[in-house]
Formats: sequence, structure tokens, C-alpha cells
Amino acid sequence: MAVSDEIREQHNKVKQMGTRARLAYFWEYYRIPTVVILAVIILAVFLIHDIVTAKPYGFYAMMINSSPQTQESDLEDSFAKYADIDTSKYDCYIDTSTTLNLTSTNQYDMASQQKIMAVVAAGDLDTMVADYNSFNRYAMNDTFTDLRKILTSEQQKKYADDFYYIDYAVIQAAENQDAASAASSEAATTENTSDTAALYTTAAESSVGSADQFVKPDPSSMKDPVPVGIILSDASYLNSTGAYTGTVAILGITQNTSRSDEALRFIDFLNQ
Repeated sequence: MAVSDEIREQHNKVKQMGTRARLAYFWEYYRIPTVVILAVIILAVFLIHDIVTAKPYGFYAMMINSSPQTQESDLEDSFAKYADIDTSKYDCYIDTSTTLNLTSTNQYDMASQQKIMAVVAAGDLDTMVADYNSFNRYAMNDTFTDLRKILTSEQQKKYADDFYYIDYAVIQAAENQDAASAASSEAATTENTSDTAALYTTAAESSVGSADQFVKPDPSSMKDPVPVGIILSDASYLNSTGAYTGTVAILGITQNTSRSDEALRFIDFLNQ
């Protein structure tokens, strides 16, 4: 029997069935293709919706390892109002869900690191707030800008006592050394910045540290001290959220932010 004849015969059989039999026949032979088609249609609708309704960032901050109770939407709404960001045109996004364990190599923590690297490289991220160990990790990767170049003179005076310094000589030594001179470069760097390097090594090997373990880096012991962060221990609004209870949070502004004005407002917002 030809295939077309067989198909015609099956159609005739279906026509002769009652409603219940037709439904049973459909369920038996067509439920899987139907479910797949519906799933594809639903996915396409969501993708199209996201593309059509997507807005450019008016501000993007990450609060790494903040408390699970931190209300992301409340922060976003409050800061958008404070900074006068038109949320009908721009997205004010403050990510409080990203967590990072520096001592872990599981898939979740690797994914978090890749996510952070991606948004920094793309120039999307304006500001990062993190526990001091996580902040130090990214500070030593030259993620943050020199605050003296971006803060207003008023802000520099206001936050000078809370500046978090790194020794840029350590970063430059790491960037300049190659395989042939690695041993000698490391020895020279250790000789000049031994105390600072020890602090960085400890931070990189730790997870979230407690507030009583925090040691503020001393710029006088550094070869090339650069302020890249603001310690937020006395930030009134941030403390009221309970986002970093038990540890010390530090804020930095990324090197390639295109929204420096909003980043500066965010500093004042957290300290209001």
C-alpha cells in the first residue's frame, strides 16, 4: 500500500471515531510534538518580549555577598528616585543576588566569577560593593578606578578617612613580569611590599571575613598607594538594610564605567 493511501485510510478511521476516541488518538500520537511546539512558541514569546521591552542601563551595581534579606527592588526604587533616573527609559539595576566563595571551585562560584568578569569587560557594571575579601580580589585585578580621579573635591574630603588603598606597585609587577623573570620580579616585589602582599594573599585565600578580622591596609607601608575603594562601615543607609552585617563592605567604581555621575551619587546614597 502506498504511503498516501495509508495516510488517507488513517484519516478515514479518525473521522469515524467519536469525540472521546479522537481525543485519545490525538493524545497517544501527537501529545509530544504538540508539547514541544507549544514550548518553542512560549520561549519565543518571552524572548521577543524581553527584546522589545529591554531598556539601556541607567545604572548597574553589584552587591556581592550581601545578606539574602536585602531587598533588591527597594534599593533600586530608592536609588532611582534619589538619582533622578527615569525608569521608564532606563533600567536601574542593583544586583544583590550574586554570591562568591573565594575558597570554592564549584560550578556556582565559577559561574559567579564569569558573570562578574563579563559585565565588567562589557562596561555594563558601574559600581561594586562587596565584603572586604571579595573586594580585595577584584581590586588586585585592577578592576577599580583611582578615586582621586573621579570623586569631587567635597567627596574626597568627606570620605578620605575611609579610603581603601592598594599598592599599585604589586599590580604593575604582576603585569610586567614574564615567565623568564618571574622569580626575580617576585623577589623584588616581595622585598618592597612584603606586608601588603601578605595581606593580599590572606584575603585571596579567605571567604567572607568577619568585621573583627578586617585589617585596613596602611598606605604608608606601600610603594605606590592608590585609593580604589571606600569602606562603608559608617554608611548609614547601607547599615539600615542589614546587607553586610558581621563583615565590612567596600565600594569601588569600575575602570570603564560610562555612568560616573550615577556612581558618585550611589556613594552619597549609601551614606545618607
